[in-house]
This record gives sequence, structure tokens and C-alpha cells, in this order.
Amino acid sequence: RADLMPALRARSRSPQHRTPPRMADDDALYQDAEWRARHLSIAIENLPWDMDWLELKNIGRLYGFVAHARCVKQPGTHVGFLEFSQKESVEKAVAGLDGHMVIGCK
Repeated sequence: RADLMPALRARSRSPQHRTPPRMADDDALYQDAEWRARHLSIAIENLPWDMDWLELKNIGRLYGFVAHARCVKQPGTHVGFLEFSQKESVEKAVAGLDGHMVIGCK
């Protein structure tokens, strides 16, 4: 054990010695986010004006695990976005919500 102690002390855990993330990692994260947006996310238009993200997420939970929910109020419409964790949940949500009323709005 006495032989290992100098080697352990020579290591530094300070941030100055860490290498910054590579650009390839950033590209991979961007591509992963882009894939999730295309394959695991849906947009729901004409939501009630007073609906917030938590109510929208609770509706999405009827169809599967909701990773992210967001509501955006634009002039004349209120749009919600749900990101699910599985493609099957997206398909269930589309089948269940397409053309149906959500709390009084269609």
C-alpha cells in the first residue's frame, strides 16, 4: 500500500485537467434530440386557453410515459407538445386524441 500512495496523490481531480466535451459528442446529442422530436413527439392544437403543461402531461399519461410536456400560447391558438419515451405511446396518443375534444376544445 505504501507504494501506491504517491501515485494516488499525483492525480488531480481539478477541472483544469479535464478535457472539454468533443464536438462529436455535441453532434450526437443534437442528432438524438432531433430523432426524439421527429419520432417521439406530437403537437396538439386548439387546447383550452387556461390549460397548463401539467394538465397536458396528465392527458398524455393516459397513453404512456410522458418525458416532456410544453404549452405554447400563440395569437389565436394554444398548442401543446408531448414527448413520449416510446413510439408505441405516440401511436396510442395519436389514435386516442386525433379529432377528439380535449376538455371542451376540438
